Amino acid sequence: MTTSRRRRLADAALARALGAPNARNSYTVAAVRVPMRDGVLLLADHYAPTMTSQRGTILIRTPYGRGFPTSSLYGRMFAARGYHVVIQSVRGTFGSGGTFEPMAQEAHDGHDTVAWLRTQEWFDGRLATLGGSYLGWTQWAVLQDPPPEIKTAILYVSPHDFREAVFGRGSFTLGDFLGWSNLVATQEDGGLLRRVVRAATADRKLAPVLAGLPLPDAADPLLLGRAPWYRTWLSHPDAADPFWMRYRAGEALRRIDVPVLLVGGWQDLFVDQTLEQYAALRERGVDVALTIGPWTHLDTGMKAAGLINRESLAWLDAHLAGDVIDRRPAGRPDGAAGPPGGGRPSAARAPAAPSTARAPAAPSVARAAASHGTTRSTSSAPARGRGTNSTPGRRPHLRRSIASAPPDGRRSRPPPNRTRS
Repeated sequence: MTTSRRRRLADAALARALGAPNARNSYTVAAVRVPMRDGVLLLADHYAPTMTSQRGTILIRTPYGRGFPTSSLYGRMFAARGYHVVIQSVRGTFGSGGTFEPMAQEAHDGHDTVAWLRTQEWFDGRLATLGGSYLGWTQWAVLQDPPPEIKTAILYVSPHDFREAVFGRGSFTLGDFLGWSNLVATQEDGGLLRRVVRAATADRKLAPVLAGLPLPDAADPLLLGRAPWYRTWLSHPDAADPFWMRYRAGEALRRIDVPVLLVGGWQDLFVDQTLEQYAALRERGVDVALTIGPWTHLDTGMKAAGLINRESLAWLDAHLAGDVIDRRPAGRPDGAAGPPGGGRPSAARAPAAPSTARAPAAPSVARAAASHGTTRSTSSAPARGRGTNSTPGRRPHLRRSIASAPPDGRRSRPPPNRTRS
């Protein structure tokens, strides 16, 4: 299906709202079926740019459906800028075959999807993975044994160790994962209006369940047997239980050697893992960059959507398409808050931020010192591996960052900062 004039106008309006660069080309959209090793077929939408030059392919695997907002923010946005985009519904969701077993199924299915890509005549051998939260977990799962086609990964607010996310503080993270289980169990019921009503009434419905004991039985009137994984998770509290092996993807931090862009929020439930990911990759000399701001988990898809979209596109241009990036500093990025009171950042602590629409060659991150609430700049080691801009021996270049106090003080965290190299 080719893009209509109405769709092109809608795409242009969204691009203006997000501050994205102008479209390069038109594109087509086609539904495809991707076979898994056990014969199950997963549904996907393939956004194909109508241009002769190749810029690579972006793979997005999601349990939340292939429609809005994923189709607009990623499928149409990136296809109109020269990239093939495949948005796939994971097993057991939105028409894909099989049974949904959160997290545990994604390593095999992700590798089978890459194997399918290799057979497509339009695939040029360059692949990026992209997405946040569960969409980020699908990437970590595959990156435990990285396919050679993956040239870069972009991960927003995503865990690499799901057991630590649900039990890492000693007790089950009830509010987050009961609410998520209910959302996923009911997300395909009815149309948009019904989903909006469910979202608006979710807190009221969750309140009596959150107060009930025992936890598995208290959730039954809400989940109605549609989220069997919830009871299963609760029955395995022991960190040493082999059950959790499929839910841990820490091996990816030891195996990945391509450029990685991480995005986190100081109020995000996965912020500790995001910082751990950055530290582990930087320690190994991987070409890694981190953007972290005054955001909750959902804020990264709302308040920070423009900033993250521009960063992602610039990162893809540099590390997938191999463009030469203009690194001249520009204006202050949205979402990167300044000091309390709205004043300008201190020149000694936070020079003017560079444009977030430009991805430099050897990213580094300004680390925040929790004890003093200040930032200090460090540069990453020369990157190893297959990244397009891995140049051994390059002198480290200076970091620019913005620091500020957390907007609500809900977490005992260093000040949010906007960092890029």
